[in-house]
Amino acid sequence: MGLALTIIGCGGVDFTPDIDRAAASSGSSGASGSGGGGPVPAAVRGELTALITALKHPASLATYGGKVYVADSEGASVYAVDEHGEELFRVDGPRPQTIAANSSGVYWGAFGDGTSGELQLNRANLDGSDVTTLTDGFVPSAIALGPDGVYGTGSKFSAAGGMVMMGLAGGPVVTLTRDSGLSYGVAVDADNLYWMESSFSLSIRSVALAATSPSDALPPKGNSKLLATDSDDGRGLAIDAHNVYWVNDRGDVKKVPLDGGEPTLLASGTRCASDRGCIAVDGTNVYWATKDSILKVSVDGGTPEVLARGLIAPRHLALDDSSVYWADSGSSTTRGVIFRLTPK
Repeated sequence: MGLALTIIGCGGVDFTPDIDRAAASSGSSGASGSGGGGPVPAAVRGELTALITALKHPASLATYGGKVYVADSEGASVYAVDEHGEELFRVDGPRPQTIAANSSGVYWGAFGDGTSGELQLNRANLDGSDVTTLTDGFVPSAIALGPDGVYGTGSKFSAAGGMVMMGLAGGPVVTLTRDSGLSYGVAVDADNLYWMESSFSLSIRSVALAATSPSDALPPKGNSKLLATDSDDGRGLAIDAHNVYWVNDRGDVKKVPLDGGEPTLLASGTRCASDRGCIAVDGTNVYWATKDSILKVSVDGGTPEVLARGLIAPRHLALDDSSVYWADSGSSTTRGVIFRLTPK
């Protein structure tokens, strides 16, 4: 049975648009409804909370240390809120496209001059202080934070694609590979960098972090290893201690061992509304977005469980120990919302 949706305030964002859509979900069983915003968002189980509303276009989402970090592209702002939806800081500037956070700080890529397609890479402390532009030459459409650097996929505006990195405190941008095709998903662990390379089909690749020295010769594909292929483009990538997971353009959720091998189909569904950020994993379950729902399935496969439905183009999933978060991109009447579902 769906439980009531709670609206929580955030000091830096207007929390008054089309509340009918959220308010109408009180006591909902999850069916779509009418009213000011169209479909009614509802948890199939647990508590569904709107942490932030009225975002113009949430482009990326990250969680770390009990905080949620959001890149609002069209709103040209980066937000951090706590578990109660209280705004911790807001940074205004060029339109942010992708965001990540760890103990070293919060990092985001934002359009620089708005014309070249290149992104600034920016950094701030976790409390929002000491905002710094590290470089104007970093061009990722997705970023991940490793033990020693920021790693990114090539710009979506570049036909060359490829992987780049730089130090957590800045420094030169290092090209790791010159893979062809576009890349919208990247992940890193202590030993390797993983990414999906899309060009009408999908390749999952990795490269050892030890092989990413700036002095290395980098022919096309560099030192990378092909882990798996897919006949459809990808819409998000995630890793745990054993596997790489992705969701493709058809809505198929798959995995392959970190060392590569034959992909395993875990679940099938409708496609995600975004070209990135549509999947997350916590080592026990895989979570993914369809055009109007959030689902999960065991990392070993099985019957998928619908967690929330009645959404508008959910995307950009993130997890913490107890909850799953995502951006509901909304419409011209509802605008963007960051949701949290507890328990996950």
